[in-house]
Amino acid sequence: MLVYERLFRGSLDWHLHGRFDEPPLDWNTRMKIALCSAQGLTFLHEEGPFQAMYNEFSTANIQIDKDFTAKLSGYGCVGQKPKTEDFSTNSVAVANLSVETLERGWLTPKSNVWSFGIVYLNY
Repeated sequence: MLVYERLFRGSLDWHLHGRFDEPPLDWNTRMKIALCSAQGLTFLHEEGPFQAMYNEFSTANIQIDKDFTAKLSGYGCVGQKPKTEDFSTNSVAVANLSVETLERGWLTPKSNVWSFGIVYLNY
């Protein structure tokens, strides 16, 4: 069983697309969330006890606390290369995947960085 701390603001996806009662995120807050997310990916790829990759990195994987600090959730996180048929048919998630991941099923830190860039390009 995994136990996550409760994060006050929920996922970035929900905050960007599901909460219309609040003003949009300002530029400094968006940059803080992007930096924290990048630091989380760096930890997974280079600093953790083992190298882990996201199968489908998206705004749903980014959780935000009360201070707008982003933390990555483990949903869809894998420690090894999945088979090509393991990928979701969700068009949004598939749109974030690198060409190498889509065509060959390769999951590498570079493919996660690609997904990170696509997520924040659309953010």
